[in-house]
Amino acid sequence: NSEQKQLKNILKNFEENLKYGDELKKLRDKESEIAKKYNSYVPKIDGEEVTKVRINEILQKEEDVEYRKKAYEASILGGDLIAEDLREFAILRNDFAKKQGFSNYFEYKLKEAYEVDIVELEKLLEKVYLEASVLLKESSKKEQENLKKIFKTQELESYHYGYLASENPERKVNNCIKTKEQVVDIAKKMYKNI
Repeated sequence: NSEQKQLKNILKNFEENLKYGDELKKLRDKESEIAKKYNSYVPKIDGEEVTKVRINEILQKEEDVEYRKKAYEASILGGDLIAEDLREFAILRNDFAKKQGFSNYFEYKLKEAYEVDIVELEKLLEKVYLEASVLLKESSKKEQENLKKIFKTQELESYHYGYLASENPERKVNNCIKTKEQVVDIAKKMYKNI
């Protein structure tokens, strides 16, 4: 029952905050600090500021390899900016989870937030992997061959990936949806009509 689960989650959150309030606040503060730092990063291509949205557009549509490479490099600099903070954050979260009796934060979150047993999840993922691996390999090979043709190369680099060919349905959707608000509106309309 969803009401029982909600009540259980409220009580659990209340209990956790009583026991570990300072540690949870430290985690929230660190997460906010990282988000603020990352969100303040403005990528540049050839010294000119570009939006993160523009970077994604370039990586999805641009066929000029040198320009793609510059966009890719600009995009990963944002990650470099927060890399050390993320490492510290992972250590804090894992330390918190260990105090709860888990080996790491991932296992803690699976069990506490989603009531998923790690052993059962691993079995399921292994089964899915085994059943899908042949299809994934075929699909990956096909994508790589397509990218090699588009970019006229035999050696693919990181910046070649992410390109959406004109026939790719994701590219068509991305051309229609320009803002997060549009996605929210679509979701609201869809759920209203269910």
